[in-house]
Amino acid sequence: MATSVNFPVIDFSDFETRYATIADQVLEASKNIGFFYITNHNGPSAAQFKRAFEMSEAFFTQPMEQKIQYGKTSLNILEGYITYTPAKLGDKDVVCDSDKETYDILPLIKPQNIAGAFIDNKEELDTFYKGMYDTSMKIFELLAFAMKIPANPGTGANDYFTSRHRYDKPYATSILRFLRYPSEDSTGRSESVVASEHTDYGTITLLSQRDIAGLQVDIDGTWTEIPIVHDAILVNMGGAIEYWTRGLLRGALHRVVATPELKSKDRYSIAFFTTPESGVKLAGIDSPILPAKMPEFTEVPNDRELTSDEYMAERFKSSSYLKK
Repeated sequence: MATSVNFPVIDFSDFETRYATIADQVLEASKNIGFFYITNHNGPSAAQFKRAFEMSEAFFTQPMEQKIQYGKTSLNILEGYITYTPAKLGDKDVVCDSDKETYDILPLIKPQNIAGAFIDNKEELDTFYKGMYDTSMKIFELLAFAMKIPANPGTGANDYFTSRHRYDKPYATSILRFLRYPSEDSTGRSESVVASEHTDYGTITLLSQRDIAGLQVDIDGTWTEIPIVHDAILVNMGGAIEYWTRGLLRGALHRVVATPELKSKDRYSIAFFTTPESGVKLAGIDSPILPAKMPEFTEVPNDRELTSDEYMAERFKSSSYLKK
């Protein structure tokens, strides 16, 4: 049974004059729930989200034989399609998720093998991608300020986190993911939970659920419904930033449940995941509000300080895809 609470919605209007207030609100929500909405954020507009969802629908409604041409045959492949029914690309199995299908895109810095529904709209997609990235970086700047991490002595910027998530690095620090949860009528399945409970692996995730809800977050042991707030972006903290901040920020446990609408309608969402650059040590933050001691984590080793690569590798070991 899920409950509903007054969910944090943080207004980013008058950003420069209200900077400290907004930063404090972001920190409190990141500590207490790990999820919050932002409005008036100057990120992608409602029209840009609409176009992104149109691209997503154009891809996912194609026949399966067209989609699997972009299939991931290994979790080491960051870009491409994951199916919800067993399929092969040549003689290799495409990675399968029994609950949903997804398509991941990396920064559009160089030509990539991207499906036509997306690459045919490359300029729009690139603008949307960069808008999501810039919004994530704004969240990082606010957190660095609120956590009282010393600013860059040369520039005065609150860039502790942003300088470790640079857009143009050769290793991806962000992934744009399009998701479709097929309707019960189209699959013949009827499940109460369509995405099992988990925490995201990275640092920050941005999300839009479009018009079908179903996302729930665990707050003090109670599954709590996250409402849809129009013209807002949902933000959640991931496991990597919880580890990095010694548990100060909450990598929120969440899941997706079936709603009555899912019986006959597909559920679409768009997520933007950030992870630290390769080689970043997830320790050593100079903040007076960090806990003195690292808590025990069940997903990763507790006997040493991990780099971003080591943390992600440990999380992938327990990936649900590997257990199917």
